[in-house]
Amino acid sequence: MTLSLRQRISAIAWCSFIYVFLEWLFLVSKPSFFNYFPWLKSIEIYFIGALLFFTSLLGLFLLLGWAIWAIEKVLFRITGHALDLQQGLLVYFLALVLLILSMLLVDNFSYTLFELGIIDTTSASQFFYCLFLIAVFIYLIRTLKKTSLISVVAKNAAFGYGSWIFLLSSCVLLFLNVFSWKEYSPDKFVADRKYPNIVFFASDGIEADHMSFYGYHRETTPNLDKLKSSMLVVENAFSNASQTTGATTALLTGKYPARTKVFFPPHFLKNKSSYQHLPGILKKLGYYNVQIAVSWWADATELNFVEAFDVVNERKISNIRRNIPFEFHGNYLFLKALAQRPLERIRHLLGLEKMINPYRELMPTERRWPIITDATRFSMLEEAIGSDSAPFFLHLHLNDSHGVRCIDQDCEYDLNNRYFSLPHEEITSENRVDFYDDAVADSDRLFQKLLVFLEEKNLLKNTIFVISSDHSAVHTMDQRIPLIFIFPGQMETGRQRMTSNAELLDVAPTVLDYLGIKKPQWMDGKSLLAGDQDPMRKIFGLGVIPDEGGKPPLYGLETYALTTCQRHYLLTLATLDLAVVDVDGHTAPCPESQLLTNEEARQEIIRHLNDFDIEAGAGQRR
Repeated sequence: MTLSLRQRISAIAWCSFIYVFLEWLFLVSKPSFFNYFPWLKSIEIYFIGALLFFTSLLGLFLLLGWAIWAIEKVLFRITGHALDLQQGLLVYFLALVLLILSMLLVDNFSYTLFELGIIDTTSASQFFYCLFLIAVFIYLIRTLKKTSLISVVAKNAAFGYGSWIFLLSSCVLLFLNVFSWKEYSPDKFVADRKYPNIVFFASDGIEADHMSFYGYHRETTPNLDKLKSSMLVVENAFSNASQTTGATTALLTGKYPARTKVFFPPHFLKNKSSYQHLPGILKKLGYYNVQIAVSWWADATELNFVEAFDVVNERKISNIRRNIPFEFHGNYLFLKALAQRPLERIRHLLGLEKMINPYRELMPTERRWPIITDATRFSMLEEAIGSDSAPFFLHLHLNDSHGVRCIDQDCEYDLNNRYFSLPHEEITSENRVDFYDDAVADSDRLFQKLLVFLEEKNLLKNTIFVISSDHSAVHTMDQRIPLIFIFPGQMETGRQRMTSNAELLDVAPTVLDYLGIKKPQWMDGKSLLAGDQDPMRKIFGLGVIPDEGGKPPLYGLETYALTTCQRHYLLTLATLDLAVVDVDGHTAPCPESQLLTNEEARQEIIRHLNDFDIEAGAGQRR
């Protein structure tokens, strides 16, 4: 099979188009970042992705071809015999691409039907899986050599012209995007002093009502109770989302979820929002940023936080995104998926790095799958933070308190220590609170362990702590969550307590205020250092997210909430039905005469959503 260089390029082009198309089809047919692009934009991403993938393959092919040509020259001088190794290069090259594609297709198929895939292989099964892939590779080579498929595709004029037309169209789309680049000048921050370390310590699903620090009758937080440091304790704090993703994004950006449109995976920050966040500001001030959190739901890289963290869950983050314009964010995410999907499976099979299933990590349905526990996360922390890391920003989101399995709001917990739940062997609706209180106590013990670790590294004295949670134990926003600011140094006059309502949006502005940094205009939250806010302050937050599509008019939302004083209103967006409850344990309730009427609350929520182009009542009008 003798082919010209042009014909070889044509064969590689078609192989690239098919490979990228099947991966594109897989991603657009499942919940992914493609859900948030119009179909024409998704098709454009495919064309540009295929062009860049083809360019990479062609570059690798030409590099290997040059290396083989050099080897042929050396061998000819030594032996005097001319060898033609390059003719077989195309077969081996295309067989390798088809092997990777086959691996992905088989893995997708087996996992979809049987929930078994490469991620489930262990050392022995990994060895046999590798043998299987080698056998498939040999079969593909022999098949390609025996058949004339490559020759037919490469030499056929229609295929040849088709490949060049495809490549030309992709180039046109690429250049149109290049010419539509929009310059973005991020906010500038200059480090003019020595800043303290900052630690965000969050435990999933913790309610303030179950913490002895907040007056709970059981001693669930003894380590936090005995602290004598300077503190700002927010007695009535609320989340801005009933899910981890929306709450974490609000915490780190200081923006309403309705503004960022980041509610639930696979939502992600887009355009300017991907650069507008507290970690990015701190990075400009010289901070070393580390995030250790549950994958997928709170992972900053998955949520598209650009120039935010140096390390995320043991992964070092490069600054490759720095010069990528907004118009190419979708292309970047697609190319990242094209590379990540095969590489993570190959690394797993070779025993280099285990694949992680985020859902099994959060809530496995069977115990045969290992999960990442908070003890594992703490080990990650110990490796990421050293004595020379200062100043550092650590976002630590613990997850054992979430519950590894929840049925009808009865959650099973992985507990390191049991006290309140003894002598119960199994969780029931009657004793659920006992196991939950043990989970709260476990979180408190890990906080103490963090203090000891930082003390040993001589980092504790100059560190700010922000203790919080993302939502209630049952994913609602009608319960108070902890929000505690611990500042360096000892306090002479006792703890400062704030009784007015506050929210996760306020954390970033408060930290910046303490550092002496002016809050950016794009942050919606307020600094809490000035003391109590308006007692009738309105706290908005997103509720249920049943639709992963995330497109207008509701962007996947089913409900949206408003909390003012002790009254919590939950609006169903499609029908505009309103549910009203009072917050348990609110320490500064307002007189009934000052509270919003149901209709006033409904209109406040609708007005808030309309400000961010979310059309409440769309389902009712249709």
